[in-house]
Amino acid sequence: IIDIRNDTRVLSIFLGGSTLEHWVNNRYLEKLNIPEVHIYDSDINQPDERNRNKYQKYINRINRRPNNDIAFVTKKAEMENYLHPDIIKNKYAFDTIYHQGNDNWLRDWSETINIEKYVKENKTNQEFTKKSSFAELSRNLTKEHLIELEAFEEIESWFNKIKEFVPKYNFASE
Repeated sequence: IIDIRNDTRVLSIFLGGSTLEHWVNNRYLEKLNIPEVHIYDSDINQPDERNRNKYQKYINRINRRPNNDIAFVTKKAEMENYLHPDIIKNKYAFDTIYHQGNDNWLRDWSETINIEKYVKENKTNQEFTKKSSFAELSRNLTKEHLIELEAFEEIESWFNKIKEFVPKYNFASE
């Protein structure tokens, strides 16, 4: 749909949850006068219910802005839950595949499992960090993986919104 890594009209900023409030409240990108697309983890896998959907107030604030800014909340717990179990298995050489023999694997994988914790508990001797591992492993995702995870249409909507904004701006020529 759009190559957000190589398109000079797209600026991707990856932030952790603790700084999101400041970005929303202080509108650091407002002076650029460009639309913003925010994607927030739902954190529906958090044991403490207060930490689930904790970004909803910021999502609502962004979506009420008079310009075209838009914020999405993931249907899965975190971005890492969009990685297919086969990709993680292949990278970390787990003995079993998470989703084989488990009728509820998709619900569990999407809503309850903490992928970082799961990998750390099952991996061999390879390091897993949320930021670098997700970036590396996501390169192996295919459309078929996302369809099996029931995530393709959701992610497609994010990229379509970004693409909708892009034709209006060209930073490389300015």
